[in-house]
Amino acid sequence: MRRLRVVLAALAFVAVGACNLAKAPPPPVLGQVPEFHLVGDDGGAFNSAALAGKSWLASFLFTSCPGPCPRLVEKLKTLRTKIPASDLAFVSFSVDPVTDTPAVLAQYKRDHGIAASAAWTFVTGPEEPVLELVRRGFLIGVDRAVDPSGENGAVMHGVRVALIDGDRRIRGFYDTESADDLVRLEQELGRIE
Repeated sequence: MRRLRVVLAALAFVAVGACNLAKAPPPPVLGQVPEFHLVGDDGGAFNSAALAGKSWLASFLFTSCPGPCPRLVEKLKTLRTKIPASDLAFVSFSVDPVTDTPAVLAQYKRDHGIAASAAWTFVTGPEEPVLELVRRGFLIGVDRAVDPSGENGAVMHGVRVALIDGDRRIRGFYDTESADDLVRLEQELGRIE
């Protein structure tokens, strides 16, 4: 009888916790991403209208990055296995658009085993508009490195990813090196209206 009470109490605790999670508010709006018109890794036009009504994850990288960017890509590949492409598109913005042409980005995707079915687009474009979009639109720091031969390469940039809702509103920033942040990302994705 005592064992039955313990089991029932545990089930009630889990049920209450699930109800509280279901009632959690959506994540706050932290900013608004402006409309953009860039070029995808396939060489075709890629713009913000292609993402209308969809939740997506913005990341920021460059293909000649020696350290943080490859780690970021591997973390996102793991995340992609947990979150279906139908629930969340990935868009990686090059922070070195002079070097990262569509052909270079396409090769980078192949080299890193990113399948066409992954709903993951790498984008580039003219340097100033791209960097302005990253800085002001996504609130991510980016600048040329003083020493391009340093451990982070030619560009210094923030390595957070941003969760964007279907109305281009920023709903969260996440450190891909933090397991807690990645769990929070999955939870907050489920609460976007």
